[in-house]
Amino acid sequence: MANKRIALAGAGNVATHLAAAFARAESIDLIYIGDRTAEHARALADEVGVSAAGSLGAISQLADLDVIVVSVADSGIEDVAAAIGPHVAEPLTVHTSGTVSKHVLEAVSPRTGILYPLQSFTAGVAADLGRVPFFIETAQAADYPLLEDLARSLSPRVYHADERLRGILHIAGVYTNNFVNVMLLEAERLLGREGLGLEVVEPLVRATVDKAFAIGPLAAQTGPARRGDSEVVRRQLERLPDDMKPVYETVSQLITDTFSKTKRE
Repeated sequence: MANKRIALAGAGNVATHLAAAFARAESIDLIYIGDRTAEHARALADEVGVSAAGSLGAISQLADLDVIVVSVADSGIEDVAAAIGPHVAEPLTVHTSGTVSKHVLEAVSPRTGILYPLQSFTAGVAADLGRVPFFIETAQAADYPLLEDLARSLSPRVYHADERLRGILHIAGVYTNNFVNVMLLEAERLLGREGLGLEVVEPLVRATVDKAFAIGPLAAQTGPARRGDSEVVRRQLERLPDDMKPVYETVSQLITDTFSKTKRE
C-alpha cells in the first residue's frame, strides 16, 4: 500500500509535534509544511527533515496529495483555510481543534474532517503521541477509513467523536489540565511567600494523580472539606491572601457538597 502524502499547514506547538511524528511514521510521506510566516515553515521543515516548505498558498498546487492537516490556533483556522484556497484535487482536509467546526475547511475541499489530539502541547517539551488519544470525524463517510488509518499511524488510541462530544472532551481537558495547572501556580505562589518551591509538593501531586486513576477520584479524595471539618477550613481560609480566598471557598464547598450528596445516596 502506498504511503499517504500529507501537507501540514502550521508551524506552532501542535504542528511541531505532529510534524515530527509524521516524519517518523513509516506509512506517511510529509511532503510539505506551510505557514503564514514562510520562514517558520522552513525552520520546522529543516528540523524534521522535510525538503519542501513555504507559503500556505502553495499547498493548493501540490499534486497527488491525500490529506491536508491544518494545525494552528482555533482563531486562525478559517483564515488559514482561506489562504490555502481551493485545491483542485479536493484532498481530505482536517484540522486539530476540539472546538471549531470542520465546515470552516470547505474553502479548501468539500472533504473535511477533524483530527483532535486530547493533549496539551508546549514548545520545547516532548510529548509521546503514542499515548495520546485522537478523536476523529469526517464529513463524508467514505473518508473515515483514511483518517482513521492516518490517526493510527500516530497513536493506537483512536476514537470517533462528533462536534457535541468534542465540546465535552474539551471542557474535560480544561478541568484536568488548565484548572489543575493554575492550582499548581497558586500553590507555587503561596509557597514562595515562605521561601519554598513547588518541588515540596511534587510527591503529593504525583501520588494524587496516580491514586485518582487507580481507585477513582471519588475514593481518592481526602482533606478537611472531604471530612466536613469546617473549623480547619475556616482557619485555612483566614490565613490566605484575600485574592486567593474565593477559589478556596468555592472548591471547598464543591467538595463538601459532593460528599454530603454521596452520604445521602
